[in-house]
Amino acid sequence: HVVYNSINLSDQTVIFKKLYKKKSLLKRKEIRNLLFVGRLTKLKKVDLIIKALYYLNSYKIKYKLKIVGDGKEKENLKNLVDKFNAKNYIKFTDAIYEEDKLGALFIEADMLVSPGNVGLNAIHSLSYGTPILTHNNLINQMPEHEAIIENFNGIFHKEDNAKSIMNKLEEWFSISKSKNLRIKIRKKLIEKYNPEYQINIFERVLS
Repeated sequence: HVVYNSINLSDQTVIFKKLYKKKSLLKRKEIRNLLFVGRLTKLKKVDLIIKALYYLNSYKIKYKLKIVGDGKEKENLKNLVDKFNAKNYIKFTDAIYEEDKLGALFIEADMLVSPGNVGLNAIHSLSYGTPILTHNNLINQMPEHEAIIENFNGIFHKEDNAKSIMNKLEEWFSISKSKNLRIKIRKKLIEKYNPEYQINIFERVLS
């Protein structure tokens, strides 16, 4: 029996409705906002997305990245950003735990990037209708990658390959997406990935 992982959907729903209404009134900007949320460890391979953005933005800034989290690799990653002179489009923020603040980050982002592996942050992101980019070696992935439906709510790049990240980002944002895609992504996720669905599975099995 599979019990689908989830977060506090009731709180997220209130926050999502409030933030999405505001976002829908804003004019879309040419620069795409990317987001990473998680522990800054070597396993997460955040350096790959930094390198990919450096090359993508070499001639014109098309992408911005916000890195949210703490960990042993933070200083190394900051040094890499300095090396690439990329401070104007890659920003660091300390770990955030408040749901309203996290919700605002996901709504602001056009895509969550998780070059190493994706876990509960995938469910968190999709709960706000934000698509995901992560690697395609499913042996090294976390179970939550199964929530990603390629070319609908996310896309997969080749593992450990910054060039593939570049190509997949360009591919995703070159395709015209439905205006209501964020709503559709969220609706699809919460069909199963919600606490009530989990409770029903437990009750059914234990009875």
